[in-house]
Amino acid sequence: MHVDDNKAEKVLIYEYFSDNLLSFVMKNPSLSIEARKWILRELGQSLKEFHAKNWIHIDVKPDNVMIDYSRDEHGQLKPERVVLGDLDCSLKLKGDKLLRLPEGIKLGNVMWRSPEAQTGQGIGKASDVFSYGLVCLFTTTGVETLHPDFEQLKRDGVEPELEIMGRLISFFGPVPAGLVTHVQHEDWGKVMMVISESTMDDGGPVGPGRFSKWEENDYPNLDSETKRMLSRLTNLDPSKRATMEEILEDPWWHV
Repeated sequence: MHVDDNKAEKVLIYEYFSDNLLSFVMKNPSLSIEARKWILRELGQSLKEFHAKNWIHIDVKPDNVMIDYSRDEHGQLKPERVVLGDLDCSLKLKGDKLLRLPEGIKLGNVMWRSPEAQTGQGIGKASDVFSYGLVCLFTTTGVETLHPDFEQLKRDGVEPELEIMGRLISFFGPVPAGLVTHVQHEDWGKVMMVISESTMDDGGPVGPGRFSKWEENDYPNLDSETKRMLSRLTNLDPSKRATMEEILEDPWWHV
């Protein structure tokens, strides 16, 4: 939250932080898994508190996570404070009612959206959980698996939402009936099923294939326990994703 303002110039003033999570991870590939987990747990606690008040963030992504850090006596990086920022898309839900946007409108960053958020239909706490799962995947491995060549997509006439949806289904599919029911959108339902059928054999044609087959040689720190935990966050069926309360109790944090 901002700490001061200048009404005359319509300026909000925020605390200064050393870096954001996207930049911090990219610049520090040797960052320990302990530090990575500490950052993710702090972020998870923020989302848990947010959801407990029936708010959803809608734009959870690494460059919206602010970090302060120092170095210890051995010169190792030591994150000290983590804050979830950029609340301009945030929404307080009415009970269990989900957000359904007018046709053609999307919120948040396409690379970090849940599958339902790519459609703009049925956005809720579980959508934040999926985005948090993608942030966990990036922070743990340091690999941007969902960063396409946007200029090439533009030249090819491919909508970014379709490209990222294809990757999500390729990684975490096949598409469950629960996702189609949740979205409640006939055209998107058909698109998702077509993509799902095309990835049934090996997870292709988009990206590196099924998440379950990814190896630690290509994705640092992605061992079997990490895969298990991330799979709880990235289930394509929103009703089957772990809540933030549940995921913070996962034994992965203590491994």
